[in-house]
Formats: sequence, C-alpha cells, structure tokens
Amino acid sequence: LGERGVRLKLNEDHDEVFVAEKVDKVVETTGAGDAFRAGLLAKLSQNKNWEEAIKNGCKFGAKCVQLPSGQI
Repeated sequence: LGERGVRLKLNEDHDEVFVAEKVDKVVETTGAGDAFRAGLLAKLSQNKNWEEAIKNGCKFGAKCVQLPSGQI
C-alpha cells in the first residue's frame, strides 16, 4: 500500500493493516519496495513473527525514501 501502510491477510479470519512509518521528506521512492522486502525477510529469516517483520520492513522502506537514489 506504499505510503498508506501494509495489509497482511493470512486467511479469511486474519486481515490486518499496519500504518506506514512517517517520514519528514520524501527524496526518492525508487527501491522502497525492495528495501521493505529486505527488512521483512531479514526478520522472517530470524524466525520473528509477521508483525515484527512488517514493522521492520516499514522502517527500511521509510529510511530508503528519505535518501537520494543509490545511498542505501
């Protein structure tokens, strides 16, 4: 959902939306999705739960959009 957050739907009974991290100034959005996935997968590879993994992905994505392209 980009700047609107993340939707996690594990099954019909579990449908949750996580709010995106707030950023002061968006500089460049290229790579934000890749950064999100990297943060998400880093936590999942450490056997963390979905909630923690998504929050970490959001942090990585938010950091990415605040930096010039090629800085992350």
